[in-house]
Amino acid sequence: MGLIGAMQPGHEDRTDHVVAQLGDGEFATGAMSLVPPEVAADPARLRAMRDRIDDQQRQRRSDEREVEGIARASGMDTDNDDV
Repeated sequence: MGLIGAMQPGHEDRTDHVVAQLGDGEFATGAMSLVPPEVAADPARLRAMRDRIDDQQRQRRSDEREVEGIARASGMDTDNDDV
């Protein structure tokens, strides 16, 4: 999708971007991103991107547990069959 955006006027600088595998973290798996070639060639920058995604996923899961706990304490149904 990021490459499609490169075809829009003013975003031509994105046409050389590549898909980079960021790898797996503790909470995020199979992370990928569209990045400039110089970022794709820098393992430290890719690791930092993966770590940021992993931190966001960790926080999201923590927030979900908190909301489910509040729902249970309030007597709400916490079945997620329709999710």
